[in-house]
This record gives sequence, structure tokens and C-alpha cells, in this order.
Amino acid sequence: MRGGLIAAVIVLCAGMVSACAGTTSQHSTGSGAPAAPTATAIRPTATLPPSGQPFPGTTQVFSDPTSGAEPAEITLGPDGNLWFAEANKAQIGRITPQGAITEWPLPDSLSFVPIAPEGITAGPDGNVWFVEGDVGRIGRLSPAGVLAEFFVLPPEADTSFGGALAEGTDGNLWFTIADKDQIGRISPQGTITLFTLPQHAGASTPTGIAAGPSGTLWFTEAGANRVGRISRQGTITEFPLPRPDADPTHILTGADGNLWFTESNKSAVARITPGGAVTEYAVHGTPLALAFDDLRHCIWFTLSGGTSGIGVILPDRTIREYTLPASAPAPHNITFGPDGALWYTGDNDIVRLSFTT
Repeated sequence: MRGGLIAAVIVLCAGMVSACAGTTSQHSTGSGAPAAPTATAIRPTATLPPSGQPFPGTTQVFSDPTSGAEPAEITLGPDGNLWFAEANKAQIGRITPQGAITEWPLPDSLSFVPIAPEGITAGPDGNVWFVEGDVGRIGRLSPAGVLAEFFVLPPEADTSFGGALAEGTDGNLWFTIADKDQIGRISPQGTITLFTLPQHAGASTPTGIAAGPSGTLWFTEAGANRVGRISRQGTITEFPLPRPDADPTHILTGADGNLWFTESNKSAVARITPGGAVTEYAVHGTPLALAFDDLRHCIWFTLSGGTSGIGVILPDRTIREYTLPASAPAPHNITFGPDGALWYTGDNDIVRLSFTT
């Protein structure tokens, strides 16, 4: 079943991101030094500077000890550390708030195709879960490093599925299978159920996924230019986007009960209501990932392309974009840490942005 008409509004954001200057920067090899800055008191969004200024805080860059690891997705783990997937080296990494990095290699039991871990999230069972898309598996790793893997596709299929992973409100993990146009559900014990999208045969390409209101899961369809919703029972509803080829990718739920997602091809961050009404907010550059700030009730996003930096959509829907120091890599995926700082992946680094305002 597909949604009806969509109300679309294009909102232009004021304030082009300017050249980078003035932000404090520290660099670390991931050994834990320098020490983490003391967390500052949370302040209202009114204290955030206008667009075009440096990020309002300090920047620390922690280099991945494995050369060429290319950390991609990052999430806050159940143990109070940050966990990330190393897509280029078949490893899962953990970084403490102080910057100490530990890595776990994934067993290469399928020699005909490399393992490239992707989406990663904390599960309801106190473990970290991730996608091994290139070998058709979902992985589970305990904070102590105990690994379990579950086949989503038969091992002889030689088919990657690529996708994202999110914890549902039903106590299960939900994931996207981009190459198969399916949404998957896996229980903490490893029981898998698959749901095929109405427009399949490679046309939908489900990408991001997030838990939404009323127990539903919401997902982006980069190939079909839609945002979809699936109930716990597997009922799927799809909403077409107002502009063609928007490339909807990353998605999350905001404090307003709506879903927010990136439109990489349209330089926009968009909001969709549970009823399917879409509002688009123009940004400068290519938005890649989102993080919800539950202390300020705003949405942060990463910018790449010709303009790289960090942006925020405030509760009043105004947008501010900040530059990063030259020593920091362009941001990719982003999340909030237990210390109230923004953490992101970029190049072969993990970066912490600690607020001072």
C-alpha cells in the first residue's frame, strides 16, 4: 500500500559555511592521550553561534591504529563506549571516551568474498550488532569481544546485501537489504524474518532504517525515491518524495515525533510526519548522516562535498552550519557519546567534538 499526496515545502537556509578558523584542535594516535576535556554544562541552543563560525568547542582527532581501516558507521554502545565498523579491514572497533581504541577482526570464513562490516547499533541484549553485507550476515559482538554471526542469505549465494541496522521497540533488530529490496528482522537469539517491498527487483534499494512512533520502523528507499514505514506485523506503506532523485539515505526520529532523513542529491535534510507530509530544509553541501541531540532537542548533520562541516537544525527549524579545523577530516557518520560530545568518523580517524557553549 502506498501513501497519498505529500505536502512539500522547500526552506532555504541562511548563512553559507565560511573558511575554517579559530576552533581548538588536538590530535591523538588512539592511545588514550590527550585526556578527554572536562564535560561542560548543557546550555540552551540560544548560546550556539551563527552559521559560518567554527564549531563551538574543541576538536580531538584519534587515528585508527589500523592503516586503511576506513571506519564508517559509529554508534554509542551499551557499555558507554563508541563502537564503529571498519569497512575496509573487516574489523569492529571500540573507542573509549578517553580515546583508547580496541579492534576485533572478523573471521574470514568465506574466502571468495571479503567481509565489509557496515551498519552498527547497540542491541536490546547489551551487545553490539552490525551488518556484514558482503557475506550476507548479521553479526553480534559482546562488550567482552564474544562474536556470533547469523546468515541472512545462504552462504553459497555469493550476494552482498548492504544496509543499515536499528533497534526496534519490539526487542528485535531491524535491517535493510538494499540488493534484495527487503526489510529484515532478527531476534536477539538469531531468528530472522524477511519482508519484501512492493516495488522490488532492484528498484527500491532500502538504505537507512530507524525506529519510529507507535512501534513502527521507517526506512529510506534510495532507488525508488521514497520513504517507507513497516509495522511489527510487516505491513508496508510507502511515501514518494516531492523531488525526483533525492537519494534519501540516513534516517532517525526527532523529538517532535517526526522522521528526519538526508537527501544527498538535493543538498537537503527533510522531515516526514507519520502521515507522510514532507518538508525539506536546504543545506550547503551534501548531508550524509544525522544525530539527534536529546539534550538540546535538535538534529545535527554532517556535510561533505565542496563544503564539509557540521550543521544543526534547531527546534525552531532554523539551520546553522559550522566549519571544522583543517586538522580534522571531512565527517561521515555521526553520533552522540556518553560525554555529551559529538563523535564522527572520517578518513581513517575517529573525531570528538566537545561543546564549550
